[in-house]
Order: sequence, then C-alpha cells, then structure tokens
Amino acid sequence: RALDKQERASPGNLGFTVLRLSMDHPEEDSTALASRVKGRDGAALRPDAFRKQLSRARRAFAEHLAQEVARTLEVRSRERIDEELLEVGLLPFVRDFLPADWTPQAEA
Repeated sequence: RALDKQERASPGNLGFTVLRLSMDHPEEDSTALASRVKGRDGAALRPDAFRKQLSRARRAFAEHLAQEVARTLEVRSRERIDEELLEVGLLPFVRDFLPADWTPQAEA
C-alpha cells in the first residue's frame, strides 16, 4: 500500500506498477515488462527506464517493510530490526536493498 500511495503522489514514479508486474510475470524480461507499462502521458516505458524504476521500487519496498517491522519493536535499532527480519524469514529478501546506513524513521 505504501508503494501504491507513493506512486500516486509522485509524478513519474511507477514503483508499485513495475514491482507488481515483475512479480506477476517473472518469466518476462525487462523489454517485455516495459512494453506493458504506459506512463501517465501514455508513452511506453523503455526497458532501461523499467529496470531503473524496478531498482528504486525494490529499495523503497525494503525500506517500507523494515520501517513497518520497526514499528512493532520497543528497541528500534538497525541490529534489532535485522534480527526480527531474520526471525520471520524476510532478511534474505531485503538485505541487499537496504542501504548500509538505513535507520528507521521516527514516528510522527
């Protein structure tokens, strides 16, 4: 939901769309997936632009997921969040997408 909301609020951001397409069609390459995407202006997305959007979407998804886990913890250190992600089996899927200096955001 966070990626969908982010996409709707940000012109040019197709993060939710490209991540969903890559999950729904894992057998397709970036050329085929890009042909499925139309930007807000109706133009097709180039394969290189699709790959860049997908890279950004994976990072954003990992950050949203880690932030959500952080909200469930009393101690919100990076180490504790990584432990929790490991315990629930998600760390291998997000580790490579979280920047080394990622820290949870303070709650508003």
